[in-house]
Amino acid sequence: FLFALNKSKNFVKLFHFGKNRSYSILSPKQIILNFVSACLTEEKAKEVFSPVKRIVRISPWPCSKNRLGPVLVLNSSGEDLENFLSLFGDVVKVDTMDQFISMQSGSCFMAPFYQALESITTWLESENIEREKASLFVGSLVNAFAVDAKLQGGNGFAKITEESQTPGGMNAQALEKLQSAGAFDALQGALTSLVERV
Repeated sequence: FLFALNKSKNFVKLFHFGKNRSYSILSPKQIILNFVSACLTEEKAKEVFSPVKRIVRISPWPCSKNRLGPVLVLNSSGEDLENFLSLFGDVVKVDTMDQFISMQSGSCFMAPFYQALESITTWLESENIEREKASLFVGSLVNAFAVDAKLQGGNGFAKITEESQTPGGMNAQALEKLQSAGAFDALQGALTSLVERV
């Protein structure tokens, strides 16, 4: 499915994307939001949705159902559209398709992230903590981390990494152990492999 935002009437229409569908109802005044990033190129989208001129590639994430997380936007058509998309998360605009692909690839630590939480949970179980308590604890802790992470804005995370550890402390030890094991190099390598795949 694809959405077209009709700015003049300020509403959203839903269109089914399929071979046998007629697109005669489309007009140059509408905006197509292209969710089908993996299989519908910019050129093909222009062909399929002619006479529409404004075709915007976007990528929301599953957390958008809770109005959380980023909504990645390429070829933004203006403030009205961005205000609409901001209902579903934080609008992050990029200028090129290469940037869009890199940002999408950068989001693909979602499954590894959850697996890391599961790994911590099962470790706590091995330390005689009941699974329910371990899961509630880890989820609450990570939620607090996430709030702090968002508050960093556009500053990156080097400063908060430093602030979250003390020399010779337990956090510093855990970080050093993971760095020595190449965990973060492996993470970047995995993300690079996704860009190369696309």
